[in-house]
Amino acid sequence: MDNRLAMTTKTGKRRRMQMDEMPSNRPTQFLPVSFVAKDWQVSPRRIRFLLCEGRLKGRLLDNGYWEVAYPYLYLLGTRGSALKRMQKPERKPE
Repeated sequence: MDNRLAMTTKTGKRRRMQMDEMPSNRPTQFLPVSFVAKDWQVSPRRIRFLLCEGRLKGRLLDNGYWEVAYPYLYLLGTRGSALKRMQKPERKPE
């Protein structure tokens, strides 16, 4: 688990941070979904899906459009190659 996305509870156990617990001491700007999609080379639909799930920080405007907070605050999922790259490799007993 990445140290930036984990925190230790009072009992000493580590758990994943929620989006509202992540540090945000920098000034926030908001970018349109289409700009972020081009920047990340994914579809705008994928960016909106991440926003709806709460895995990407942003805000929903009154007219139904989403804006993404910059600098990006993104929570990794529980599957996929990015998560596997972050984990320490398990050593096999010889």
